[in-house]
Amino acid sequence: MKQLSVIVRRDRAVLVQGAFERGAVEAVEAWPTTSTGLGPAPRLQYRGSFYDDDRCVRFEAIVSDMQADAVAVLMRASLSPQEYLLTSRLLDGVEPTPLLRA
Repeated sequence: MKQLSVIVRRDRAVLVQGAFERGAVEAVEAWPTTSTGLGPAPRLQYRGSFYDDDRCVRFEAIVSDMQADAVAVLMRASLSPQEYLLTSRLLDGVEPTPLLRA
């Protein structure tokens, strides 16, 4: 099992969510964060001042090794390397939680 962590700009979040869905990962946590180095940031203007929008979204999921590889391939196909930060961490002794269906 691996823990995948992906950080993208807000406008690219739908592409990452789609990669997780196509990779058959159902339990994905997402929350706002800030980050730099993700390609050219959108320019925002407030009261005559311009600044870079560094607001991003972080996605995390516990996945199998095969799912991690599938998600990485899908993200490479839909995003350029400068548009996302992908990290994975090997988790020892963690089994996937079965999803309860009604």
